[in-house]
Amino acid sequence: MTRAMRALATKPRSHDGVLQDCGTVTRSDAGRLAVRTSSGVMEAERAVSCLVEPILGDQVLLACIDGGACFVLAILRREDASSPTCLSVDGGLTIAVPRGKLELSSRDGVTLSSPRVVSLLASELVLTAARASTTLGELSHVGARILAQVDSVKVVGEVLEAVVDRAVSRVKRAFRFIDEADTVRAGSVDYRARGMASLQGEHATVTAEKLVKIDGAQIHVG
Repeated sequence: MTRAMRALATKPRSHDGVLQDCGTVTRSDAGRLAVRTSSGVMEAERAVSCLVEPILGDQVLLACIDGGACFVLAILRREDASSPTCLSVDGGLTIAVPRGKLELSSRDGVTLSSPRVVSLLASELVLTAARASTTLGELSHVGARILAQVDSVKVVGEVLEAVVDRAVSRVKRAFRFIDEADTVRAGSVDYRARGMASLQGEHATVTAEKLVKIDGAQIHVG
């Protein structure tokens, strides 16, 4: 304890009916604090402006007003500097920055946690990370456009359904491995190959209600 703090502890100061003292937190129970001062143990509560939650062993600044109510105004020193600091308020909290920007920075990580809803509202959202991992029970996306540039995509699931007006794929090589049935229902089907087109199977059937046409410079059957 510094000389100024020792002087304050041995001689509490009074300003307009407010007695100021300092002491050590000896008990914290459901928002009620016990602070040991030179005048004895005081029962106190944390002032609204004191956002840091006091813990046992903290040296705090105490103010007692007429009527016996005592409040912890600030935490002067923490015995264990490695103990985490908790900013705690009773009720809702809004951080407003009318001008400039708000930046949260941490060496070891930042965690946002809520048992209900976490909302992000912005005209533009930028995420930059070397690696990202998400675990979602259900994902719903509504947007005008998705543009992705990736080196590799792998999707593992049980059911994949897509309902679109138009689908276009441009690939250099395509491979499909289907263990069971491959079914196509279309108004018309057009397959074209610049080189060879091959259709193989244990059984092959071509059925048409009106016309079947085979056209080629040479036709081999059998």
